[in-house]
Parts: sequence; structure tokens; C-alpha cells
Amino acid sequence: MVSELPPAGGVPGASLLRLNASGSVAGSAPITSYRFDFGDGTVEGPDADPTSGYHNYLAGTYRASVTVTDQNGQQATATTTINRVGTISLSKRAVSSSPGGTEWRVSVGGHGSTVLVQSVGGSGVHNDTCSGQRLGAEEACDVDVSVPSGTPSSVVTVVSTASNSPTSIELVS
Repeated sequence: MVSELPPAGGVPGASLLRLNASGSVAGSAPITSYRFDFGDGTVEGPDADPTSGYHNYLAGTYRASVTVTDQNGQQATATTTINRVGTISLSKRAVSSSPGGTEWRVSVGGHGSTVLVQSVGGSGVHNDTCSGQRLGAEEACDVDVSVPSGTPSSVVTVVSTASNSPTSIELVS
């Protein structure tokens, strides 16, 4: 058996959690170790503790498992599906405006679970602090975009591990 344990005082559905195999029942020999596979390439153990350390999941769906080994070397594996839902929000504000165009700052925010900003695209992007960034549930990063005068608009698109990916925002000079 494997189940999720949110951190003390934690919010169910948060991205930081522990796996718990303390409900595992020994057969004819005592259980000697637990090996946790978080389903995202991270493995912990084998160890004698039936609970894993805290693990930070990005938004997404994972097949986590625990393999239990007894003193005779017999093994059994249990799996569970872990779903972490995060969203990305985009907001904009004009930083400056001149006859040459408008300078925009687009704030990219994470909500609900940790998300990975995979890429930011669009014409006029010149200062991207978001691509490759992990954003926690209430964290944000900024992208600066120049929209020259005479350009009808510019669209900034963010691709992430969030459930509403890709997300776009339109900027008008």
C-alpha cells in the first residue's frame, strides 16, 4: 500500500508530499526495507523507514510506487497515481510609453502547485527571467516586451507544466 502524506500543516493537493507505506503487511518474514519511486525519475531508498522524505512534485500526473523487501529477499510493489494541478496566470502592465512604442512587463504566476515554465515566446521579448524557472504555488517571474509603434499587437505565449498550458496574453502598442 502506498498513500500520500501532506506536510504538517500542509494543504492537500500541494506539490510537496511524502509517500507512506506503513500499511504494508509482512508475509512469513519481517519487512526489512522500502524503496520509493516518485514516478518522476527520483528514487529514495532502500531504507528501513516506511515513509519517504518530502518530495516536491511539479504539476502533472505521476505513477509513484514503493517496493517492499522482506528478510528473505522477497519483494512486493504497490503503486498509486499522483495528480498535481497547477495553473499559470499572466498579467501585464505598461512600464513606459513613447512615440517609438510601449514597453510592457508581463508577470507570470504559478497557482495551485509548482509549475515549470518551459519557454516564453513572442516578438519583442528582450528580458525573460521565466524560461526554465520553477514557480511555487504563489511565486511569479517577469518578462519584458517591447511593442514598437505601428505594430498592432504582440502576443506573449508561456508553455509550462501547468494545466492551462500554453497560456497567451496580447499586448497593444
